[in-house]
Amino acid sequence: MRSGIRAIDMGGRKLLIAKPTETVHKISKKMAKHRIGGMPVVDKGKLIGIVTERDIINKMCARGKHPKELTVKDIMTSPVKVKADKHDDLTHVATKMVAHDVSRIPIVDEDKLVGFITNKDIAREAPSLINVLLEQLRIKDPSYNFEPTSFGKCETCGVPGQVDFRNEKFLCELCAKQLKD
Repeated sequence: MRSGIRAIDMGGRKLLIAKPTETVHKISKKMAKHRIGGMPVVDKGKLIGIVTERDIINKMCARGKHPKELTVKDIMTSPVKVKADKHDDLTHVATKMVAHDVSRIPIVDEDKLVGFITNKDIAREAPSLINVLLEQLRIKDPSYNFEPTSFGKCETCGVPGQVDFRNEKFLCELCAKQLKD
């Protein structure tokens, strides 16, 4: 099933990039400042790799190296394992992330870096994606009546327990019954 959301719609924000000649110290500060776990590495406008927290830990810290001694080129993952086309559907991008065990994917348009999408971006959109998918199901089958049930807090009274999805809210049995009355 498709979400109808393109990769570029999710990951086309302002792009932070690392240059291969920057020190690990410099890009670590940039990553900390912006609270991100990785960046695409670009040289002369071309995507040449990705540098992540995992790269810093495995290729610098675990080997006893100093961040001012190493450059991004020394620790980056290259070539890039997986990319998304700017028109790829978000469900396809999420499937790629799982299949390749990555938490971020560069978005390209004819090999030009145009964006970057992370698992955090997908999680942030998950509630609206679920609504889109449910609506698609209702359109395909008007008789489809999906009312999910879960364990959590009632959105009306706040009591934890079994909750049902009614009137766009998760409600306990008592609050759901009051809606019917």
